[in-house]
Amino acid sequence: MPNKKDMPLTQEKPKKFTKDFLTGAIVSAIIAIIFSTSIYFYEIGTLNMDFESEKYNILSDTFSIPGLLFVLSYGLVVISNAGAFDMLNYAIGLAWTNVFHRNIRESKFAHSYAEYKEMKRAKDKKDNTFILYVGSVFLLVGVVFLILFYTSK
Repeated sequence: MPNKKDMPLTQEKPKKFTKDFLTGAIVSAIIAIIFSTSIYFYEIGTLNMDFESEKYNILSDTFSIPGLLFVLSYGLVVISNAGAFDMLNYAIGLAWTNVFHRNIRESKFAHSYAEYKEMKRAKDKKDNTFILYVGSVFLLVGVVFLILFYTSK
């Protein structure tokens, strides 16, 4: 009888909120806050919007634009991890290696695309869901202000 730890369905899942995850979430939140404040000051200063009369519109833009950028960035990371850009990465790496190395076989670059795919598959993938969480929170707050904008008129 196999050991319970060796069975694939009973393996422990790694902790979700590790130190790297929390650090990434804090950095992402700081970047989103910087985006939000820059959008706020752009709308107040450059577009000369009056905060008193258009506060929900300004706050909706302030939170939803960075939220949408982060959610879409996470989507790009997911499709990239799935291998959507592997052929392009291999082609650029191969061109780079051909330009700067006399013999491609002496370089550390993969000798074929299949070998490149195997090397990519063997690498551990980092957990980037903190981008999605931060983006979703900002997007949700932006949607709440958008609803308040349309109901306050």
